[in-house]
Amino acid sequence: MFSYKGSHQLSPQDLPSLFHFDSSYTIGTKKKNSDYSQNEKKLVLIVDDSLKTTTPLNIIFKNLGWETQISFDGSSAVRDIVSTSPDLVILDWFMPDYNGGVALEKAQSAIVFEQIDWKTNAANKQIPVVTFSAFPKEELNVPTFPSFNIMEHWKKPMSIRDLTINSLRLIKQF
Repeated sequence: MFSYKGSHQLSPQDLPSLFHFDSSYTIGTKKKNSDYSQNEKKLVLIVDDSLKTTTPLNIIFKNLGWETQISFDGSSAVRDIVSTSPDLVILDWFMPDYNGGVALEKAQSAIVFEQIDWKTNAANKQIPVVTFSAFPKEELNVPTFPSFNIMEHWKKPMSIRDLTINSLRLIKQF
């Protein structure tokens, strides 16, 4: 199992143990957070139209003990956000059918329209989102929504090492 060593420093021998390929993806609907014990795995929804992005992120998060679900376009992202209540969303900004901003807007509308209340813990009323794009954050014009907290922006391309470091830093907040 991968172990985190200090201030975002990874030794070369740590990286190979992190990348054992596991092709299984989470399928189905996640229960409400209140239905899980505190030992249950957290769910990350990885939204990107490129396997070059989804595959390493899937492997990284699975090896860090998270469940993963993958969406390859904006409409699937909306469906999966609303139906699974992920603990974290990593969201590509430019995808087929519509971009990350439109996906968040449509998910927000569905949450409000259907009066979905799957976040019972007051500290977790917003789903944390990481935007992921080749464009700088300033060029994305990321809107704000009541149900989502844009935590940070990752700029593509990103090496496996940097994806791992960013993922480790990010999950320490959960």
